[in-house]
Amino acid sequence: MVGEETPRESLQAFFSSRGGRLIPRESIPIDGNKPELAFTDGLGTTYLRILEKTKLQGRNGLLEAAVDSVSYTSVANKVYLALPKVYAASVDAAILRERGLGLIVFDTRGVEEVLPARLFDHRLPETRPNVDIEQLRRRISDLERTVGMLNHELSKIKSIRPMQLDLKSIQLGDHTTIEPPNPDGLPSFIHDNPWVDILTKRGKEFEQVAS
Repeated sequence: MVGEETPRESLQAFFSSRGGRLIPRESIPIDGNKPELAFTDGLGTTYLRILEKTKLQGRNGLLEAAVDSVSYTSVANKVYLALPKVYAASVDAAILRERGLGLIVFDTRGVEEVLPARLFDHRLPETRPNVDIEQLRRRISDLERTVGMLNHELSKIKSIRPMQLDLKSIQLGDHTTIEPPNPDGLPSFIHDNPWVDILTKRGKEFEQVAS
């Protein structure tokens, strides 16, 4: 309820109830006509241009306020025009919506948000992401996925047992069979060859005669 409160006090209470903290006027980074009120919730800022009856009685009061409000959108995340409820019908909501401005009306009964303001992406310095850190995080994520894929492929390879080849069972064509290697390292044609035994005996006999 507005009651005995001034419009400024009522609007301040309205935004404070939404978690907004008042920004000191000297801390508002705008040269020239600064907003009457500015708030922050730690993630963004909201600027409020208040039009009271005395300002609206002038011919260009509303137009000048609208121009100032549009300029605030280059700095603030949300910008509102606030004016007495009896003057709300004189404001073209479509134009405000096109510019991203919100509209708040007030009277002795309270404060009401008629048109929500658009969110402009002007993050506070402490919440603005570091581009290099974001890129590094993406690269680390890509590397983790690559390592995971390699581990998966390696586990599949380890699960496959080496094929055991029985050389005796491998046949080439219709007649050729691959023989296993000889344990004593001798050629296969020496084994079970009767001429080898005869030559061996003759060699021994020759050694006996020579001695």
